[in-house]
Amino acid sequence: FVNSFYKELDIPHISMDDRMAGYLAAKHLAECGHTRIGAVFKADDGQGHLRYAGYTDALMEQEIKIRGGQVIWIDSEELKAMEEESAKFLKRLKGCTACVCYNDETAYRLVSIFRKAGHRVPDDLSVVGIDNSGLAKFCPVPLTSLENPVEELGHAAAEQIIGKILKNEKMETQEFVPKLVVRSSVQVIHEI
Repeated sequence: FVNSFYKELDIPHISMDDRMAGYLAAKHLAECGHTRIGAVFKADDGQGHLRYAGYTDALMEQEIKIRGGQVIWIDSEELKAMEEESAKFLKRLKGCTACVCYNDETAYRLVSIFRKAGHRVPDDLSVVGIDNSGLAKFCPVPLTSLENPVEELGHAAAEQIIGKILKNEKMETQEFVPKLVVRSSVQVIHEI
């Protein structure tokens, strides 16, 4: 598998370490002084659950209370219609100073929801995405995001496939650690 995998199947995969992505996103927000950190994750894929696990790891490590009411689970269809459900996001994230988002598309849509409601990002809500896609760069508030090393993933997958075909080499799981790319969507609320 490339990019994602099924943990129930004993098949090698090459992907970003999604748990680490969720962890690094939440840790960055905590290091910037945030203690009321909400989240939006996808419920219908394994990446969402792994990113949530990393988010909870970081909050527990920082001794920040995990508030289930401030974690929003969406599916693929709900992601496409986030703006139509804007009241739900505004209500559930009320009181949060920051939010970890499943990916940059989710973060982009969340920024739009908050801005249309008259909230300022990052002043009223800091937002971190995951993947460092084009949406992160071109969001009205450029998004801090975790880099998904897609070129490295593709290169590693190609090497393993060629090794298997030409030399019958065993294929191995590889997980790449994402790197934080800091932009304008996170406000530091205390001196680090």
